[in-house]
Amino acid sequence: MKAGEVQLVGRASELAQPGAFDRLVSALYRIKWVVYAKKPFAGSEQVFKYLGRYTHRVAAADSRLLDVTPTEVVIRTRGDGTAKMTPKQFIQRFLLHMLPQGFHKIRHFGLYSPAYAKHRDAIIQKLPTNRHTHAPPPFPMNRRAEPG
Repeated sequence: MKAGEVQLVGRASELAQPGAFDRLVSALYRIKWVVYAKKPFAGSEQVFKYLGRYTHRVAAADSRLLDVTPTEVVIRTRGDGTAKMTPKQFIQRFLLHMLPQGFHKIRHFGLYSPAYAKHRDAIIQKLPTNRHTHAPPPFPMNRRAEPG
């Protein structure tokens, strides 16, 4: 294995075949996904705070790196906490936040797309308020948003 390559093992090893991953992604885009979401325990404000931590920040800001040596990385965690790990562990955790080519962070998708910046409030006002209404969303769900 060359440096920088991902090793696919077990059932995922089939995705190493030429075009296999692209076929999987294409098949997933054709599925009409149904999302189950229940009422949050701590209320909607807590949900927005939780999502905000992930949708509008980088995986690890430079300010969180406290010490980096060839054998150890120390990062600041919430509050006054710190976490020590090997450089390999740090990179593994950091890479969990990297999106594959063709995927978009939600702030660049749907209502969060810059294409909707001028029209977002008007679109939100048109969304159904009845939680039992199953109207399709007024924006594309499977590609970058285009202004309407």
